[in-house]
Amino acid sequence: MKKIFSTALMRGLFWQAIGILVGGGLVEAIRVVLPDVEPFGQFGFSEPAWVLGAFFGVLFFLFGNGVDDDW
Repeated sequence: MKKIFSTALMRGLFWQAIGILVGGGLVEAIRVVLPDVEPFGQFGFSEPAWVLGAFFGVLFFLFGNGVDDDW
């Protein structure tokens, strides 16, 4: 297991998956609280949740593989 996560690509993909869940979960948590808004869409998340999840996924991927270590 340690050998799999020794590459930056695998660490980045792991953190990207977490970022997608965090971003999507954040939007869905807000949509649950709002009145007259259907929280979950046809594919588990609503479309705005997928968009923010993808944005968070990119950020989590970059920081997960260590792109900020060299700066």
